[in-house]
Amino acid sequence: MLKIYLGDLVYDTVKTNYVVPLGSGYLAAMLNDRFPGETEIAIFKYPKNLGKALNDSPSDGLALSNYSWNTNLNKLFLKMV
Repeated sequence: MLKIYLGDLVYDTVKTNYVVPLGSGYLAAMLNDRFPGETEIAIFKYPKNLGKALNDSPSDGLALSNYSWNTNLNKLFLKMV
């Protein structure tokens, strides 16, 4: 089974970032539909949670939603992986 992490990361120091990661949710739904029982998918909004998951149990794949406001945050995680 492939473990896939999806991230729609926000800076958790800003209190206005409480939105649902819709794009990541759509991608997870499509993967589950196309490959039933073959993937284990986790969606992350906050960097600390993704960092902990990557350290505790590395994934087989990582996909990140990229916006102008989180490009540097995504680059940090891509370097980590």
